[in-house]
This record gives sequence, C-alpha cells and structure tokens, in this order.
Amino acid sequence: MVYEVTEWVPGERFTWVAAFPGVRTVATHTIAATTDGCVLKLGLAWEGPISGVVTRLFKRRTDRYVQLEADTFANLAQQPT
Repeated sequence: MVYEVTEWVPGERFTWVAAFPGVRTVATHTIAATTDGCVLKLGLAWEGPISGVVTRLFKRRTDRYVQLEADTFANLAQQPT
C-alpha cells in the first residue's frame, strides 16, 4: 500500500491518502494555536464501496493507533527543548 501526502501546510496541517480496491483511507493531522500553546487534531476516515465493512472490522484497532499517536505527540511536546 502506498501512502500519498495530498496536502501539506508546514506548521499547520497535512493529509495523507492510501487506496486499496474498494476503499480509500484519508488521514488528517492539524495543529491549531490556543492561548496555552497548541492542539493536535487527528482524523481518519474510510471512503468507498466497502468502507462500511472496513470501518466495522478495523475501527477499534485504528482508534487505538490514533490515540497512541496522539499520546506520543503529547509526550514529545511536553519534553524540555
């Protein structure tokens, strides 16, 4: 499977897409400024004729991976520079 970055705005956001017959995965990563620093927003969606089946099969696992990614970024952001 090939992951293609389809949008790149340095310091702000990026999106990658991966396609497999019948389903397309779209993942977004966005950084938004807050008064206390910043917030990372992660998103993942499946599109296509078999996206419903893929969602039912992989949503729990994918949610855990996305949470792990968010936790890793949060831990890295809190380390002193």
